Amino acid sequence: MLNTTIYPSHYTEEDIAIYDSLIAQGSTMIGKKISKEEEYLLDLSAKITINKHKGISNNLTPEEIENIRKINTEVMKQQVHVTPEDLVQGDYIIPTNGDEAYLHPFSPLRNITPPGPDLTSNIVIEDNSTDSI
Repeated sequence: MLNTTIYPSHYTEEDIAIYDSLIAQGSTMIGKKISKEEEYLLDLSAKITINKHKGISNNLTPEEIENIRKINTEVMKQQVHVTPEDLVQGDYIIPTNGDEAYLHPFSPLRNITPPGPDLTSNIVIEDNSTDSI
């Protein structure tokens, strides 16, 4: 199976091995296949464990963590996500890291015609039926 995991750029080979091991152990402990929507929880847990092991802190106070937890719980109950207006302009997404804006993948402005020659232009459909309508 092809591994499509994108690891943080600062991870060493040892960190990657630990991450993969933690994901496998977490999946085994759960005992059933988890949905794609919940896989991020294993990913997040593995990354937090590696950061703790390396002594990397998020510098959040217990009050800030509790506030984040409360906000997350409220948002999950609403089941509605609103994208902040400063991250989208028309059909373009504005990355927060300063990269150039790019066209939203579902924008109607996106050219959805596959590149290359039209391979269907020379297809002829013959009607061999003798039935008349």
